[in-house]
Amino acid sequence: MLAGVNPGGYGGNITTDLSEPLPPPPPNQALADAEKRIGELQEKLQQARKNGQPPDQKEMQELNSLHQTRAALVESQANRDLQKFQNDWAARVELNGEVSGVFTDYHYYGTGDIGGSPREPSVKALEAIVTKSTVALPPPEQPAMHGNDQAETSMVKVGDGPVHVISATADQMFLNITPKEAAGLPRYTGEMELTNHSAGSLTSQAYHKRWIRHEELLADAAEKTSIAAQLLGARPYPLERLNGAWTLAMGAHFHDLAAGTATPRAYEFAWNDDVIALNQFAGVFNSAVEGVAANLNTTAKGVPLVVFNPLNIPREDVVEASVSFPNGTPKAVVVTAPDGKNVPAQISEGKVIFLASMPSVGYAVYDVQSVNTPVISSSTLSVSQNKLENDYYRLQLNGDGDVVSMFDKEVGKELLAAPARLAISYDNPAQWPAWNMGWEQEQAAPKEFVSGPAQVRVVEDGSARVALEVIRETAGSRFVQTISLSAGDGGRRVEFGNVIDWKTRESNLKATFPLAASNVMATYNWDIGTIERPTAQPKKFEVPSHQWIDLTDMSGTYGATILTDNKTGSDKPVDNTLRLTLIRTPGVAGGYPDQATQDIGHHEFIYGIAGHSADWRTAQTDWQAQRLNAPLLVFRTPKREGALGKEFSLLKVSNPRIRVLAVKKAELSDEVIVRMVELDGKPQPM
Repeated sequence: MLAGVNPGGYGGNITTDLSEPLPPPPPNQALADAEKRIGELQEKLQQARKNGQPPDQKEMQELNSLHQTRAALVESQANRDLQKFQNDWAARVELNGEVSGVFTDYHYYGTGDIGGSPREPSVKALEAIVTKSTVALPPPEQPAMHGNDQAETSMVKVGDGPVHVISATADQMFLNITPKEAAGLPRYTGEMELTNHSAGSLTSQAYHKRWIRHEELLADAAEKTSIAAQLLGARPYPLERLNGAWTLAMGAHFHDLAAGTATPRAYEFAWNDDVIALNQFAGVFNSAVEGVAANLNTTAKGVPLVVFNPLNIPREDVVEASVSFPNGTPKAVVVTAPDGKNVPAQISEGKVIFLASMPSVGYAVYDVQSVNTPVISSSTLSVSQNKLENDYYRLQLNGDGDVVSMFDKEVGKELLAAPARLAISYDNPAQWPAWNMGWEQEQAAPKEFVSGPAQVRVVEDGSARVALEVIRETAGSRFVQTISLSAGDGGRRVEFGNVIDWKTRESNLKATFPLAASNVMATYNWDIGTIERPTAQPKKFEVPSHQWIDLTDMSGTYGATILTDNKTGSDKPVDNTLRLTLIRTPGVAGGYPDQATQDIGHHEFIYGIAGHSADWRTAQTDWQAQRLNAPLLVFRTPKREGALGKEFSLLKVSNPRIRVLAVKKAELSDEVIVRMVELDGKPQPM
């Protein structure tokens, strides 16, 4: 705990006697002068009131101005008082003792933020403090900053202060804490979010974050399929090729890159590595699928397609396939499943869209045949200019193109308390633009909402999926949303596809969901676990998550889960509203002018929502988020009679509350690693 909150500065240099408290800072003369003048003016105005005279307007204006000045100076003084604990190690030890009963602390030193060993003057200073000898140090009131060796110094005796300083490894402090002392340490439950240096970085540089997520998903598919191909004797496991791609993918997570806070030039190199990694994973994946497909029975009347499900649950979801037909794109298609039954299918903008039922981490062969007449379907899907409906939801849009009603037919409740809208808010942090977001700016009402006149058209009206396209322009940016509902079990979620040409500066864009459900606490997915957080607070407002956020009503009877593919920042301004942060181009009042154009450009992403009765665990809406993230993948394949038949499952888990995170070959043996996590925060049977 102490290590977590006391990492030291970027430079981590030793320029003072760590055993001695630093001299107190000089009095804040500006604050003293302001308070003196306020007292004088208040006395004059009070005397005027006693004499029955009206107050002097100039003096009143001056007094109001001085009150504002004093407030700013008081805040600055408070910040300076807190900053003391960044450099005054004796004061830190004293504070730790007062809070915890353990009078100790430790100080990393060295060239931080850019890597590197301690500087020679710091090593000499520490040696002198430990041995209580003399060393050259700058005056206490002007310590050297960031390793400035040119600062004036003088020889001083060090190490005789009240703090005993030793040079040791980082774990020594913890080893020295006795069981009795440990029992008295304060306990903390929850996270320690770096509010003042991370809230904005959850969203900054959206291109890079999107590609990182795609690398993760494609790597997983490549590894699982490579294991399948190896077990079938079709391909050797390409360990070196996968490790090379992973090396590039992991480089994308380096310090300022994944955080969205590197320089624009740095991202030119990072994006290049992202694309190379994606291509390498894709090459491995394609080769492995060919190996698996060679063992499947792909004989078909029409075009055979191999569909892959990367998730360890059986699932029914929509497949999108680009298929080349001998006589051009037909008017309609018939798609036949491995069991010989036809499934809902349609042609949409040149693509074949059909509903596939898939085994866990499995492959299935579907037969696509072209027909010249539309196929009569018994689908329950319907769509019009402002409505969509399937077995699970009934949606209605208003004239601005916003969803104003989302009725959950299974729960029998309206999910929305107000329209689900795209909100544009002012975003100009006082410091560190790409890193930070301001509490006051986050809590303020949006500058405006993406609104009409909206161009709305039906873009899909088939037996597998229906969709409305909504085109709008606001604040200089262009927004194209495709709102869709599918047939079958995949229809348990509403999807919002987004294509945005973003040109709006000093702003962020959020997808707002004012829900009928209300609760102080919401649940946030951390991929290998979850955390509950309260409604926004000054030190915890813009918060991280992975694939989903859930708000279950206080009654525990219903709620909604927000699903996202690569957006990791959000806030919850009031008890019934979740806001997913999509894009941000902050103002640069806090410096870093190169960040004034971050994320200006073209963006594509998907988010969704799934209603539920009871809570997310009971309804398993967390799997809807994984299904949105990892769609079914499809491949064209030659016709052949394979020994495996029409379906093959690499792996099955009997308990749907266990998720398989990875299936891959061990580095130093031929063993197969299966990495799993339980989803409910409690032991699960296999």
